[in-house]
Amino acid sequence: MATIWKDGSPPSTGAAPGELPAAGAPAPDCACAPAQLAGFSGQYDLFPGVLDDAAWCRDSSGEGPRPAWRGRRDAPAQEASYRNLVEQVPAITYVAPLAREGAALLYISPQVCVLGYSPAQWIKEPGLHERLMHPEDRARASAAIRASRAAGAPLCIEYRLVDKQGEAIWYRDEAQALFDDSGKPAFIHGILVDVTQHKLAEMALAQTQDRLRALASRQESIIEVERQRIALEIHDELGGLLSGIKSCIGVAMLHMTSRGLQSEPLLADASALIGQAIATVSKVATELRPSILDHLGVWAALEWQVKHVARLSAICCECRIDPALHELELGRDCQLMLFRVTQEALTNVVRHAAATKVVVLAQRQPDHLALSVTDDGLGMAADRLAGSGSWGILGMKERAGHLGGRLDISSAPGQGTTLRLTLPLEKRDGR
Repeated sequence: MATIWKDGSPPSTGAAPGELPAAGAPAPDCACAPAQLAGFSGQYDLFPGVLDDAAWCRDSSGEGPRPAWRGRRDAPAQEASYRNLVEQVPAITYVAPLAREGAALLYISPQVCVLGYSPAQWIKEPGLHERLMHPEDRARASAAIRASRAAGAPLCIEYRLVDKQGEAIWYRDEAQALFDDSGKPAFIHGILVDVTQHKLAEMALAQTQDRLRALASRQESIIEVERQRIALEIHDELGGLLSGIKSCIGVAMLHMTSRGLQSEPLLADASALIGQAIATVSKVATELRPSILDHLGVWAALEWQVKHVARLSAICCECRIDPALHELELGRDCQLMLFRVTQEALTNVVRHAAATKVVVLAQRQPDHLALSVTDDGLGMAADRLAGSGSWGILGMKERAGHLGGRLDISSAPGQGTTLRLTLPLEKRDGR
């Protein structure tokens, strides 16, 4: 059994706080109240010398107090190895007590000087660590650190420390408890790694992704404007010309009949072909931009789209719109996103699902709008779904994400597929 003093200031060894005593330093007098702890072995041998600022033991023979790492035949080699490990690694190593609010660190390595403060200052001022935390990170980081030390739980958190010159440095703080022979946590051993460059690269990547999403959204807006313009021109200009030609042919056929002449069969064929061309023009214009979307809104457009798919395929299609949704004032971008996502989902059902039934369901929830498209088709395995690189699916997710929504797809072989879109109501104006 070893007796450990851990009530704050350790007995004096002639070494500065936070520094290892020199080899051969005299054993100090100790008036600290002892706390009983099972004898050190195995796990503590990994950190010889760490405890010398906080843990001093008296062995069972009753001999005077001594640093916990002394008394070993290989103590000098162990101490040298520890110094080499701690003082050369490009990170700050520390040891902290358990469950003691505001207690000073037991040890911190010399690398902490990069922040402009010595190890002795860190040991002497327990609040220095929290004071140097960036104001935006302080509450979050402090709470996580306190919880870790109170419970002896692992810690992994990133936050900024502001050095003496006022520069913010990002650190990843990773720590875990080391246990005594009885399995109880004895203290926290941690390491602070400078991840500033990683965080800067991460933020630059996030900014690039945001710009790319904004660019993609802008391109989609431009495409939609062009679709609308082309649809109008096709419907009004080309459709009007074809209708005029058909009328002229019809008038010519009537004049021939009124004069007692037999109508030319080719004229009748031409009139029929022009009728087909007019229908095709109308279909193309509708596919580019359904006029019902602009005139009656997204919910009427969804009902029309579902009926349109049912008419063109052998699939039984059903559309259920929550009446409460008609009270929402959705912005143009939001309405367009809901329509295009549903249109793409239905197109995928027709092309790939081999389904006999599909249900489009739109509901208003307390804090979000929910839209789902469910079919009873072939479905797909989870791994295939996770690795899906379909441009259609990616496009739907980007459209939803730009307005703060989320799109999820669930499927299983032989059990069909369900696409779910959720859109926060605060984003309903499409801004």
